[in-house]
Amino acid sequence: MDTLPQLPLIPPTELQQRVRQFQARLQAAQVDIALIVQGADLLYLSGTRQQAHLLVPAIGEPRLLARKSVSRAARESSWPTTALRSLRDLPSAVAEMVGGPARRLGLELDVMPVTTFRQYEALWPGVELVDVGGLLREQRAVKSAWELERIAEAGVMMDQILRAVPSILREGMTELEFAGRLEAVGRALGHQGLTSMRNWNMELFYGAVVAGPSAAVPGHFDGPLGSLGASVAAPISASRRPIQRGEPIVVDYIAVAEGYLCDQTRIFSLGPLPATLMDAHQAMREVYAAIAEAARPGVRGGDVYDLAVAKAAEAGLADVFMGPGEQRVSFVAHGVGLEVDELPLLARGYKGELQPGMILAVEPKAIFPGVGAVGMENTAVVTETGLRSLSISPEDIIIL
Repeated sequence: MDTLPQLPLIPPTELQQRVRQFQARLQAAQVDIALIVQGADLLYLSGTRQQAHLLVPAIGEPRLLARKSVSRAARESSWPTTALRSLRDLPSAVAEMVGGPARRLGLELDVMPVTTFRQYEALWPGVELVDVGGLLREQRAVKSAWELERIAEAGVMMDQILRAVPSILREGMTELEFAGRLEAVGRALGHQGLTSMRNWNMELFYGAVVAGPSAAVPGHFDGPLGSLGASVAAPISASRRPIQRGEPIVVDYIAVAEGYLCDQTRIFSLGPLPATLMDAHQAMREVYAAIAEAARPGVRGGDVYDLAVAKAAEAGLADVFMGPGEQRVSFVAHGVGLEVDELPLLARGYKGELQPGMILAVEPKAIFPGVGAVGMENTAVVTETGLRSLSISPEDIIIL
């Protein structure tokens, strides 16, 4: 009889450390207990993404109340796990854990639908329901050594995916065909496919493959690249446009190891590119080098963004840096981890200070309308001496 493989679990010591840090934040915010239900947050603190509520008191041991699957949640989590038959059972469970009625109860209000919030509001009349989503996002911005190992593993996977490009890419194949064949390589390597985003209505699958002028088509996604997409229902990533010789082919993909993401962009071409694009790509590499040197602990993210904008302007690329016209975005880097859009940011006016262990996906890019995009993206960790890249693929344009 076949036996199912055992999935790797988050170590109990890792979960214990995360909960202790979160409880310190709850105590500082005077929150009696938090109910964690959002998928990435639940995985981060409990070790499972089964349907469940993780009750985290400011003092004491957490408790996991699972709906589906209870047995799997109990196996995957380090915390005591029981079945939750009905939401109406939550108030008594909370009262038992805090020794009476809660005064301030934390929920992930940054992402929770209003209808769901109303259900909890009805369960706790007179109790102050406060947001703890921000507290968790701030905590998750600093990665542990275990998390950094997972992101480094994803960086290796990303490199393996890109190494398959020469054997796949052919003139005349559509962006969609190229993307599908490349994504199949990732799946064979164990890629989970899902790339979670916290932002509402920002859905993503693997990332973006765009060639030539496709990269500058205006779009809804909060990033510098554009795309025609497969249809008006999915105006993102690859389209039915055939890939041509002599144009930049952008592979902006995310690899995943045990839920942890490595976001990376590399440029390919079939035959040589115009000198203007080659020069712009080198300029983006120099912008990245300046960012990597400046992004140190204690430095504000907004200041590093301003430095990047100034470096791009020095290269004569101010009008195309991080998108042309309405497509331009006001950041040059974002955090990644269990989600694509984590903290910190290197963005205009961002006052948050960098800390050791923070992860940044740094993506200086130049997008030329009607022509295409060049540039790069590395996922890197903040250290005392600047950024250390966890993306290991060559940064040059790869001409096939």
